[in-house]
Amino acid sequence: MTKKLIFLSSFLVGLLMITACEKEIAVKDLNDPNCIIGHEEKAKDGRIIGDFKSITQKAKMITVGVKSDTQIVQFEDTTQWTWTNEVKNLDDLKEKKGCILVDFKMDGVKKIATAIQILTPFKVPAEWIINNAALKKLMQDIPSANKALTIVDSRPGPKFAEGSIPGAINIPLPDMKSGAGFEKLPQDKNAVIVFYCGGLHCKLAPSSALIASKKGYTNIKVYHAGHPDWIKSGNAGFVQSSMILDYQKKTLPMIIIDIRAAAKAEHITGAIAISKSDVAKFKAQFPKGEDKERAPFIIYGNSSDEKEAFAVAGQITALGYKNVNVLKGGIEAYKKAGGSTASDKLAATISYVHKNPAGFVSAADFMKIINTSIPDDAVFIDVRESSELAEDPAMTLLGAQNIPLSQLAQKVSSLDKSKKYYTFCSSGVRAAIGREIMTQTGLKAFYVSATIEGNMDSGITLDEKMKITPEMIIKIRSGKLLTEETKKEIKEEPKKKVKLKASKKSQGC
Repeated sequence: MTKKLIFLSSFLVGLLMITACEKEIAVKDLNDPNCIIGHEEKAKDGRIIGDFKSITQKAKMITVGVKSDTQIVQFEDTTQWTWTNEVKNLDDLKEKKGCILVDFKMDGVKKIATAIQILTPFKVPAEWIINNAALKKLMQDIPSANKALTIVDSRPGPKFAEGSIPGAINIPLPDMKSGAGFEKLPQDKNAVIVFYCGGLHCKLAPSSALIASKKGYTNIKVYHAGHPDWIKSGNAGFVQSSMILDYQKKTLPMIIIDIRAAAKAEHITGAIAISKSDVAKFKAQFPKGEDKERAPFIIYGNSSDEKEAFAVAGQITALGYKNVNVLKGGIEAYKKAGGSTASDKLAATISYVHKNPAGFVSAADFMKIINTSIPDDAVFIDVRESSELAEDPAMTLLGAQNIPLSQLAQKVSSLDKSKKYYTFCSSGVRAAIGREIMTQTGLKAFYVSATIEGNMDSGITLDEKMKITPEMIIKIRSGKLLTEETKKEIKEEPKKKVKLKASKKSQGC
């Protein structure tokens, strides 16, 4: 009798614990921060808004990524599906992926989907978008009217350090999502705020702008063409001292120009003295050919010399050079950051020999890999946010794993060190940072420096001129899917066909 009572008590305690657990699951936050953008009003208890991971039609089971967790939900014949023009059925869902909304009910410890909706990615309202000329007009008109203009660079810190629009502040997208970025924004909700990032393929600025809009900011603009367009249009920008220190550490070439008369006394190591009146004299020594676009010029003086430094930078951009920037804070900021200086060792001439960063893979080099044979140990990683994939699946069509840059540091330890990794994003910016994170843990990694976009209907385009056609995608997928999961699927496919034939034979088919 005592044993029976003990067993009954244990059973009741266990039942209460399961019930409590079910209640917690039903009401806890099940919204992925990358998918909730633009859909905040849809969040509620009993609903998952997350990144579609996989679906098993035989078991009627779907998995949804929420932050670093995976939610498993079963669906039934009565589950209501809401499709989009891009995703019209379960087969499309497998191909395109992206963000989904799942309404569920609890059945014991199981989640049962009552409705599943494919979410449409956010698009920038036309009235928000401004071009280069409009941005320049804002930069001129608003300060002259004694009003504040806030320009926000939504890219990661290292890319902001390499070059930014003058006057911009850096608020990476993760800081906007966490709310930390709002400390840098004006309290006046009617103030003009311009967001920009790495060009038309970059979703960081539009996503940041939407988050600001949801917080009540009413005068939002998006310079959608972004920093690449600013440079291409012949404008100089700012670089941070950390960029020079990083280049020095990696022994990457740069042209450092000291505009001061007192440059000889103390200057940044490797600098050459060129004043505003000397630019024409050194013109013949400037890099030629494709180096006119990629050679980094860094102009500096004292912190009080920024206006003069921009004048020199303007002369150089007028010669057709596209990567010209002024050092923010001058030599004082550089020294404060720990930069080394020299005396009486100014460079006599300009000597620039281009060198790609470690792990750099151009679009052309990647196409060679695609057109020959993808190595068995190669693994593709798409570091974009999951919310970007529905509209632009790009490299995930080739089996690339999606590990958002915001989660990569937490997940990198689980990756196989015997593999060779290639990182991708929409412009190469986040891919380069992702590669840095991976190599710091001992992984062998490369990044593809290219603008990449595409879908199954039109294929994948790299740098707007190289193409992986739909036919090539199918060919690659049929023989060289790159995730471990999909490699197993390919290996198992022949076995399934053999079993199917045997089954038909036994049935007299």
